[in-house]
Amino acid sequence: MLMTLSFAALMAAGCATSGTGSRAARPGDGLREYQRLLLDLGQDVRLTRQAVEALAAATPQNSGARYGRFAESLQRLEVVSIKARARVDAMEKRSAAYFEEWAEEISGATDEAARRAAKERLAELHRHSEAILKDSGEVRQEFRRFLEGSRQLRTALGPGPRFEAIEQARPACAKIVADAQHVGAAMDQLLETLKTAEAAVMAGPTPSEKPRGKS
Repeated sequence: MLMTLSFAALMAAGCATSGTGSRAARPGDGLREYQRLLLDLGQDVRLTRQAVEALAAATPQNSGARYGRFAESLQRLEVVSIKARARVDAMEKRSAAYFEEWAEEISGATDEAARRAAKERLAELHRHSEAILKDSGEVRQEFRRFLEGSRQLRTALGPGPRFEAIEQARPACAKIVADAQHVGAAMDQLLETLKTAEAAVMAGPTPSEKPRGKS
């Protein structure tokens, strides 16, 4: 699953690139991109959940169409999750030097008060990092359970299942719907944590604002 961003990736660069005409990364870009990523993925989770709900309520007349909708939505969810993982990897690569730069600035500061304030700032952001990693782990766990359950349902039904098979799979559908609700709740919590971290990043200095006292 995708939720394994490093602290540097979250606090630093988002969509900025190194090509001609690109803009410099801004503090909190990674946090904002992570929020957009979650919202996009959450939409596809909801669509798959709705397709499972519709499949569970299928009739002999519409079961084929509803199964097709479920299979299509699940396939899209799988593709979206892979793309999200790739985006996260790119964010990590772009921000690899973020906190290394800040640490160098801190070590080069000749003013003891400035150096101490910078260390305290790093500790503050680290606390937000820990909260993000904790909530990301919850999302990863819940998403994995939901995706695996959906895949198992698709495998069990096979292509073009008969209505009787779909009818017998209703308990499995109910479990998948419940798992999707858990994913949504975990994502909502992570979004709130990301917003809190973004506010903290914007409220104080970052490596783009070099600590005072640097020689």
